[in-house]
Amino acid sequence: GSIDNTHVLQLTIGLTRLQAALTVFADYSDEINPDWLPILTQTAALLSDYQELTYLAAHIEPKLQSCGAPSVDWTADIDALKIQPLDVVSANDFQLTLLELIAFTMSDPSLEPKADKPAVDKLVKTLSKQYTKFIETERRLQDKNAANDNGPYSEDSKSVNLKSRNHNQVQDDLYCQLVNLRYASEFASRLLNKKKAKKKTKRWLKHVLKAQKAMEKYRKHALYQQRYQLKSATDINALYGAGWFAATLKKDVKRAKKRLANVQDSPTFW
Repeated sequence: GSIDNTHVLQLTIGLTRLQAALTVFADYSDEINPDWLPILTQTAALLSDYQELTYLAAHIEPKLQSCGAPSVDWTADIDALKIQPLDVVSANDFQLTLLELIAFTMSDPSLEPKADKPAVDKLVKTLSKQYTKFIETERRLQDKNAANDNGPYSEDSKSVNLKSRNHNQVQDDLYCQLVNLRYASEFASRLLNKKKAKKKTKRWLKHVLKAQKAMEKYRKHALYQQRYQLKSATDINALYGAGWFAATLKKDVKRAKKRLANVQDSPTFW
């Protein structure tokens, strides 16, 4: 029943880790229900809407005001949300999914069709596949960036908007691939970690974590900028926040590019 911002955030992180596990290791068991993933994804998305607004009110607003920004009240926006955290986690489909996941973890692994084959034998191939997806998506984003920088922006607004949507979609795909790569690496490192390769594993995980956090920071600041920009239509005080985050995004992009390059330059641990 808690609606504390930090509590909701931890639940969202837990759901993200679970989504990554079910995505990357989907073929490791015949007992994994494909219906679990879309339900968990929907639940996390609904929770993030609430968590985003409450974070703005509890953390971002005090920070901006300490820099001299005028006050912006987000109470009405939070109250206007039709779905609250308790409604999200109380939903029948989510509760049934949790029960099925508990049953899955308690099931007898010897009943699996390939129970005689250790999961560790497939991990290298799985991690390499996930890493390749990440690299390919990152290259797609670079191509999009180059096209946006050099492309003819004298085109009509519909064409420009389409470019922007496509670019944002590739960014979202890259972030998802990076999240999956990070958690899959963390899960697998315990099984693949050899004494001689501990430093190499630690270095790899450090680079991936930093890249993921840098991209997450950029994505969140972009969302906050949009929130304040929209809010300024009814509260002119919100223009300060919109401008502040617009300026912050330039630094965020540079940091994210550097962190992503470090992941590509770092040798994998598997």
